Amino acid sequence: MADVENPPPPKPSEPAQALKAPKKGGVVARKLTVNELEWVKRFDFLEQAGYRLRPRYKPGWEPSWKLGETSLNHEDSIFLDTPKLIDATRLSDGMTVMLKCIPDDTEEAAIGLYLSSEELRQDPRNHAAPILAVLRDPSDTDYAIVVMPLLRRVDAPLPQSVREAVEFVDQLLEGMAFMHEHQIAHRDSAWGNVMMDGRRIFPGGWHPQSPELRPDGKHVLPDTPSSRTSVGGVRYYFIDFGISSRGLDSVTGADGQEEAPELSATKPYNPFKLDVYVLGMAFHHFLLKTHGRLEFMQPLVDYMTPEDPNTRPSIVEVVIRFQEIRSKLTKKDLSQRLTPNELEPKWTRLWNDLLYLALIFLSPPATLKSSPTELVYRCAKDSSTTFPLPEITAAPKVSLSVIVPAFNETLRLKPMLTAAITHLSSLPASSKRTFEIIVVDDCSKDATTSTALEFAKQNPKIDIRVVTFARNRGKGGAVQHGVLHCRGERVLMVDADGASKFSDLEKLWVCLDEVESGEHGVAVGSRAHMVNSEAVVKRSFLRNCLMYAFHALLRTVGVSYIHDTQCGFKLFTRSSARVLFQSLHLHGWVFDVELLLLAQRLDIPVVEVPIEWQEIDGSKMSLMRDSINMGKDVLLLRANYTIGRWRAVDDERSKKN
Repeated sequence: MADVENPPPPKPSEPAQALKAPKKGGVVARKLTVNELEWVKRFDFLEQAGYRLRPRYKPGWEPSWKLGETSLNHEDSIFLDTPKLIDATRLSDGMTVMLKCIPDDTEEAAIGLYLSSEELRQDPRNHAAPILAVLRDPSDTDYAIVVMPLLRRVDAPLPQSVREAVEFVDQLLEGMAFMHEHQIAHRDSAWGNVMMDGRRIFPGGWHPQSPELRPDGKHVLPDTPSSRTSVGGVRYYFIDFGISSRGLDSVTGADGQEEAPELSATKPYNPFKLDVYVLGMAFHHFLLKTHGRLEFMQPLVDYMTPEDPNTRPSIVEVVIRFQEIRSKLTKKDLSQRLTPNELEPKWTRLWNDLLYLALIFLSPPATLKSSPTELVYRCAKDSSTTFPLPEITAAPKVSLSVIVPAFNETLRLKPMLTAAITHLSSLPASSKRTFEIIVVDDCSKDATTSTALEFAKQNPKIDIRVVTFARNRGKGGAVQHGVLHCRGERVLMVDADGASKFSDLEKLWVCLDEVESGEHGVAVGSRAHMVNSEAVVKRSFLRNCLMYAFHALLRTVGVSYIHDTQCGFKLFTRSSARVLFQSLHLHGWVFDVELLLLAQRLDIPVVEVPIEWQEIDGSKMSLMRDSINMGKDVLLLRANYTIGRWRAVDDERSKKN
């Protein structure tokens, strides 16, 4: 496919750089170009085929702004730069797509359709931009219109860490090896012909013709978007198969963005060896030429780019060499910040590196290693015998897992457990669920574990499991441990104090049913509706000030879409619980915020549900100390996800996208 958005890709020798200013014009934009008029002629045909062009291309269009008036706030002032490429809305689902007009007698559509066949599209190694449909206008039989998804230039934004650069190389080598396996040579795989699926980085989308703008064409996208790593990675695609070949070991032709030594209109050459050279130069131009800390990749690029095609390796040999290089990179190597070779002054680079090291020092470890005693549980059968905990990666065995983090909860635990069992046991037959309760004792100094085991013995028919930590991890660490070793199809985290009305689980359950998509979803209990209630009004002035300050901090992280992030009553599907808690870094009071941030960045649907809640005496939270720690953790959260040190754990959801 050719470029799937504006502006056109740069020449391979040009350094990667930020997108330029929005492409708008007052007087100029009032008049359709000759190329735009060609799309106006196709408007009705495309509408009947299920694709609607923007209002600018509807027959009879008149500018929405007056002559002499600025056009900056008018979406229909954005015009085309690429004659044969336009955006449209797919009417069946509202998806933004790109339409490319190509000669009907070329191999481009045939190769694209072959790589987009159902069998090949299922292969995760396939990194060819998919063709969603091919349209043929009866009034213009010389051309076909291919429909493709909206993709984004790979330099908008640029990669920020060594991990992101390595992932870029990994996917493109994998994709080229897949094409060569199917006897397809791209022949123009310069970095300008590589795009990425940017939906995770910009979940609200962008304007197809001015990708530095939001979809409304009026507002500019953020200058510091999420990094690739922080959203769980992005997928890269090869585009523009206009000069590609299939099943040919020898070709001629001098076209292409990269000036490879063998290109010739008369002398035959091997297109597969050409691909290796061009892709190697793409790595040079896009990564090595513009970024530091990638010196370990120079031998790979040298291996791919000898002048003599006969001395170049096959793509399979390149993949093997790259895997050897990657295997030697440590986690520390991968997490290093990429530094611009020329754009960042020496002292600026030193300062940024010092800040990066400080962030590493201040941030908690990504994972907490469990001792053998923390990987077992005790129950009512025999409190002196331990049983191994299952893993969340296994198939579910019960309908619901109730996770109860507990620290010094001897007095409050029994009433809460009683309320849970009473509700779950009294459900009508139509709503009956199998369930388990996992109490995670976070290294309490009182008799929390023995209290939980005593309660389990009093209720022998209820599956109550008690896990005891050898050292204190924090509330988030306790919840995370319980979730990662549960057996439920759905997972409920609930505080041990019993402040949330347990029967409100049914409200969360119904709302989660409504928003669940692809086995993913989260329902969040909320006390936001109680902000003017007596319980909140009677709080101290200091406590309310700290609450509002915390909410202001949350806006900097980007989770202000949830009004009450801290309510300890949340319901997850098993799939969402797995990916979110496997990715969790914070184990203190702010872990809820990270969960919601991850859900947002992974496009996991979240619904906020009002519940009944009451203040319960005996809180373990120190107002000043924990408020300071929460503020620090929120800032660490923002910093680590902004620069890409923290990221979502790769899972099936990431690979499919």
